[in-house]
Amino acid sequence: MATCHFDPQSAYCRIQTARINDGRPGMTSTKSAIRRDEEYLPIERVGPNRLRTALSVLLTGRKTPSDPSIDQFLYFIEQQQLSVNQLWAAGDPDQPVAVSLLVPNPGKTAMLFLSPIVDHPRVGLGIRLAQKACASQNPQQLQLIQSLLDPSQVYERQALEAAGFRRLSDLIYMERCSNHSPPLSGFSTDGTKVLRWSESNRRAFEEALLASYENTLDCPGLVGLRSIDDVIAGHMATGQYNPQLWFTLWNNNQPIGVMLLNQVTRRPSFELIYLGVSQPFRQKGWGRQLLTYAVTIASERGGSSIVLAVDQHNRPALRLYRSLEFNATAHKTAMILTLK
Repeated sequence: MATCHFDPQSAYCRIQTARINDGRPGMTSTKSAIRRDEEYLPIERVGPNRLRTALSVLLTGRKTPSDPSIDQFLYFIEQQQLSVNQLWAAGDPDQPVAVSLLVPNPGKTAMLFLSPIVDHPRVGLGIRLAQKACASQNPQQLQLIQSLLDPSQVYERQALEAAGFRRLSDLIYMERCSNHSPPLSGFSTDGTKVLRWSESNRRAFEEALLASYENTLDCPGLVGLRSIDDVIAGHMATGQYNPQLWFTLWNNNQPIGVMLLNQVTRRPSFELIYLGVSQPFRQKGWGRQLLTYAVTIASERGGSSIVLAVDQHNRPALRLYRSLEFNATAHKTAMILTLK
């Protein structure tokens, strides 16, 4: 079993929830009627002096640059050390009709966001915005573009699919609050070597990660798309990385499993970035030991909760998380585009 190695996880879930509505008909002031000539609207990158209006369209579907959700979003972007330089707008830059934002991340990945698409005629604009943002990237520097959608974002999914994205998986976000008593901590150490992350242990972590991907049920479509160095760089960039919270277990020179835990930025919560067990050791309690230890660490360090994301088709992992009192908090569809 494994926790989905689709990164980042909760950080982008929080970007999505900065929207004050989900863009469905009847929940936004955007007009449903669309002029036929909108399909020919120019698409240009947004400059700093027009940033707030474009972000308002991205987050709310409305042209309200004074909306407080923009300040919340910009604060989050600053805290996460992310960039809004790749913001694209269709139409008049002062009054854009639709907007896309591409946010690059370490590990040669990026996340793409589209402004709400309220009806089918406007899907075409979403396609063009996604294509423009993706076509502007250098495949030597960026290999994988991701997007997370709510189940209700049907038109956005149609736009992304037409732009070349494919569905990777349906993710379940889960959380365990600290008001639950932590389970017993520690590992059964008979014949087991426990390694914390360090550059001298990098090779051991790489081997343990790659072994855990074999026949994985969690986002199998990601396996092999990036180098293991890029995967690790992406995991390190999620939240607040602490090498003392990364563990791998070995037995007789065989990797048992790996657990990567990061603190959520500016919050007293922890995120289980990755949890995986290599195939020979699955269904033998190692995943439970690693997860139990992650929960214990989060509790001992004053965490109010521990969060994770998991492929909904990974039934063994879901059973394990539920048995340790993790509850579903959100569902997302993960879409990806690989650059050649």
